[in-house]
Amino acid sequence: MRFSLSRLGRFLRAPMPLLGKELTEQAARRRTYVMRVIYASLLFLVFALLLHDRLRIAGRDPFNMFGSGRQLFEAIVYLQFTGICVFLPAMMSGVITYEKERESLALLLMTDLGPWEILLQKYFGRLIPMFTFLLLSLPLLAICYSFGGVTTNELSAGVFLLLLSCLQIGAFSIMMSAWCRTTTAAFISSYIFGAVLYLGPALFCLLLDVMNVHNFRGSDEDIVFALFPPYVFDDTRSSSFDVVAVQSIPIMVSTVVFMIIARIALVRRAFLARKQRLLRIFKSQDVFWNRLNRLVGGVVLVKDTGGLPGNDPVKWREVTKKPLGKINYLLRLMVIVEVPLVLAAIALMVHASGRGRLESLSAVVMILWAMAVLTVVVKSANAVSSERTSQTLEVLLTTPLSGEDIIRQKMSGVWRVILVFLIPFLTLFLVQAVVSRAYWSRGIFYGRWDEPNPVGYVIISLATVLVYLPMFAWFSNWVGMKTKTRARAITVALTGVVLWSAVPVFVLALLGVFVDTHVDDPPLNWLFLLSPATFIPLVELGELGNFFETQAWLPALANLVWYGFLLYILRRSCIVHADRYLGRPTRQSRRLWRTYRRAPKPTVEGSL
Repeated sequence: MRFSLSRLGRFLRAPMPLLGKELTEQAARRRTYVMRVIYASLLFLVFALLLHDRLRIAGRDPFNMFGSGRQLFEAIVYLQFTGICVFLPAMMSGVITYEKERESLALLLMTDLGPWEILLQKYFGRLIPMFTFLLLSLPLLAICYSFGGVTTNELSAGVFLLLLSCLQIGAFSIMMSAWCRTTTAAFISSYIFGAVLYLGPALFCLLLDVMNVHNFRGSDEDIVFALFPPYVFDDTRSSSFDVVAVQSIPIMVSTVVFMIIARIALVRRAFLARKQRLLRIFKSQDVFWNRLNRLVGGVVLVKDTGGLPGNDPVKWREVTKKPLGKINYLLRLMVIVEVPLVLAAIALMVHASGRGRLESLSAVVMILWAMAVLTVVVKSANAVSSERTSQTLEVLLTTPLSGEDIIRQKMSGVWRVILVFLIPFLTLFLVQAVVSRAYWSRGIFYGRWDEPNPVGYVIISLATVLVYLPMFAWFSNWVGMKTKTRARAITVALTGVVLWSAVPVFVLALLGVFVDTHVDDPPLNWLFLLSPATFIPLVELGELGNFFETQAWLPALANLVWYGFLLYILRRSCIVHADRYLGRPTRQSRRLWRTYRRAPKPTVEGSL
C-alpha cells in the first residue's frame, strides 16, 4: 500500500506533458469552441422552453412557481446525461487511434512515460473539456434550486452521478480507442457497443415483457440497470446520498475494469497491422461453400465477374477488394440481418396482440432504419476520406480518370449496400402490411381521414427507403470530399444527419411555445417535413393523414418530391464539383479526360 501511495504521489507531482499537449491543442482548435457553443445553445434553449412552459402553467401568480424546481432539475440532469452520451464518445474515441495512425504511439512508449501515465493523461485530457460542458449547467441548477423542491442531497447526488457518467463513458470510449486500429472503428464501436451496454438490457426486458415470458420486478431491474446512471438517479428522491453512493458501486467498478482493459490493449495492440478480418472470414467460407456446392451440381446464384478491372478500375477495386463490395459477401451479410429480423417478427406476431403487435413491428422497422442509415453514412463518408488518410488520393488524381468518374465508381460499393438493405426492409414492410390488413378491416386504423391501405403502406415505405438512403449517401460523400480525415468525415456526417433530423422539430417546438401557436395545425404542420425523421414514425403508426388533416397520399407525395429534389441537388453538387473537392485543377482534369476518351480502349485479351 505504501508503494502504491508513493507511486501515486510521484505521479501527481510529476510534470504531465501529454495532458498539457492535449489541452493546448484543443484550445487552439476552432471546433472546440464550436462544439461548446452548440452544446450551450441546446442546453439553454431547452431549459428556456421548459421554463416558459412552467411559467405558462403557473399563470400570473409567481408564487405558483415555488416547489416546481424538481421537474426542471430532473430535466437538466437528463439533458446532461444525453449530452455526455452524445459528445463524449466522439471526443474520446480517437485519442489513442490518432497516435496509431500517425505511427507516433511507438515513440510515446519509448519515452520515460509508462503505459498508465500515457493512458491517464490522454484520459483526463479529454475529460477536462467535458467537465467544462457540465459547468455550463451551474446557472441553470441555481435557478432550479431557487424555485424550491430540490434538496441539497438531491443536488449533490445529481452532480455526483453526472461525474460518474463522464468517468464511465470516457473509460469505455478510451478502451475502444486502445483496442481498435483506426479512429473510424473506434468511433463506431464506441457508439454501437455503448448502445448495447446501456440500451441492450432495456430492449431485452421490453422484448420479454411483450412476449409475456417474464415480468420484471423492481429487484430484477436493479440488477439489469446497475450500470445505467440515469436509473440510479431516479432513486435520489427517496434515498440519501450514502444509498446513492452504494448503488453507484457497479458503475465505479465498470469504470476501473474498462481502464484496466484499455491499459492491457494499449501495449498489446499498439502495433496492429492492417488486416481485413471480415474479408478473410468470407474467403475462408468460400472454400467450404464451393465444396458444398459440388454436391448440388455446381449451382451458382451470383456469378463473380471481378476478374480484371477493364475500363472501371476504381469500381473494380471497390467491389472486389473490400468485404462490403462483392455481391456474394453482401448477400451473406443480408442473411445475417434478415434472419434475426424474421425471427423477431414471428415472435412478436405469436406473443403480442392487438395494437401492441403493430407497435412492436414498427419498433423493429425503426431499428433497421437506424442500422441502414449508420452503415450507409459511414461507408459513404469513408469513400474519399479513406483515400486521403491512406495517401492514395494523389495517385488517383494522376490517372486520366475525371473527378466525376472517380466519384461515380467510388459510390458503386455504396449502392450495393443499399440494395442489400432493401431485402430486410421489404420483408418487414410486407409483414407489417399483412398484420395491419387484419386489424385495418376491424377499424383499428379508423380516423378522421382515410389512411393508406396495406398496399399503399408498402409503396410509400419502400419509396421512402429508395429516396432517403441515396440522399444520405450523397450527403455523406459530399462531407467526405470536403474533410481531410476519416474520423472527422464520419463525425461531421453523422452529426449533420442528426441535426438535420432534430433541428426543424426543435425549432417548431420553440415556435409553438414562444409565439403561442399550434404547430400541429395546417399549414405550419407541413414544416415538419423539413426533418426526414418525422415522416417515418407517422407512416409506421398510421397517423400520416390525421397529422396533416388530409389524404395520406398527399403528404407522402410532397415528402418524396421534396427529398427527391434534395437528392438531385446533392448528387449534382458531388459530381459537377468533384474535381474541385478532390483538389485537382479543372483545366488539368478536362485535358486528362479528353485524352482518355480519345485513346483506344484495350480489350480484355489485349490487356493480357
